[in-house]
Amino acid sequence: MAPDNVTSLILLLLRHVPSEEHLDGARELIRSVTDWQRLIHISLVHGVAPLIYSRISAWSDLPEEVREGFKKAYLHNVADTERSSFELREIVSSLKAAGAEAVPIKGVIGTEEVYGDLSLYPSSDIDIMVRARDVPATITVMKKMGYHPEPEITANYLDCYDELHFFKDGAKPVDVHFRLGKRRYFDMPEDFWWEDLRNQDFRGHRYQVLSYEKTILFAVIHLFQHGYSPLKFLVNISEMLNVYDGKVNWLKLKEDASQAGICKPLSLSLCFARDLLGTPIPKAISSVVENLSFKDRWIYKRIKGNLFKGNISLSAETFLLTILQYNAAEVVKRMLKWIFPSVKEVACRYNVPRKSGAVYIYYLLNPVLLLLKRKNK
Repeated sequence: MAPDNVTSLILLLLRHVPSEEHLDGARELIRSVTDWQRLIHISLVHGVAPLIYSRISAWSDLPEEVREGFKKAYLHNVADTERSSFELREIVSSLKAAGAEAVPIKGVIGTEEVYGDLSLYPSSDIDIMVRARDVPATITVMKKMGYHPEPEITANYLDCYDELHFFKDGAKPVDVHFRLGKRRYFDMPEDFWWEDLRNQDFRGHRYQVLSYEKTILFAVIHLFQHGYSPLKFLVNISEMLNVYDGKVNWLKLKEDASQAGICKPLSLSLCFARDLLGTPIPKAISSVVENLSFKDRWIYKRIKGNLFKGNISLSAETFLLTILQYNAAEVVKRMLKWIFPSVKEVACRYNVPRKSGAVYIYYLLNPVLLLLKRKNK
């Protein structure tokens, strides 16, 4: 990525507590900005507009219309996070009353802990983790609360997927994860996430949340599964590395990453945080960054070069992440399975009856549908 004045400015402002030197550099850059709409657009697309607003709102050399553009994004997020806080409490309390364990992941609780301000990190949904055994009770509770699942819950759907999506008019979507992190690339046991939960008080209510180590690792998986974009996911990891330092058992984090098979995604996340945001890497895990192979470095350079360009060419990010995670033979095997899945998985993907003739039509069309889906993103 050859940085221009807009992207360089954004990256300087997204550092954890920017130093006076970095802020002076940002003020110098802002004087050379001519395309203000691009600055606002990139900040919105990457979900970092509220955080940037918190750092430049008082600058006298900022055009008023630009300040107002960032302020609008910030205030929208203020209202949005307040609604999310209330809804999260209602969901978790209702699930607990039904005998279902529920652990919030990402979202407002983590934002307050990491940023100290709910309004600085926009979230598009509410994410909670439940045990697989509690999925039926969770479905019942969510329907009673006025949420509806999309697609409709079927036995096939539960067999094929790792999460359920619930929607309600006027409310933020809710993603219920019951096999966290297993999608496509990983295969870790359910107890991996539940074994060392901690308590966290938020708005007068006590929640169980992931351990510091697991919180970072889930953020790494989340960033990986989204192709290392938008930038807010990386900023979140950078903030965690800074804020959690002294609370994290870094050797345990390294061991957990190895157990879960996510050492390479962790390596790339640390590299991006260090190189783009100046995040210091703890010595206990610095070897993870130093041991990147030639292939890993090529993928890193490719993703970095496309960070501010939106998606890489058609389906390329999926291929890049697959070759990062596996050897050549396994890459071929997994890509073929993705393009030509089982009939059972096709029925799940497109929500068609497994025994109908339509499922075979979808099976034949699956490669084309995958391309069209990726193209329209």
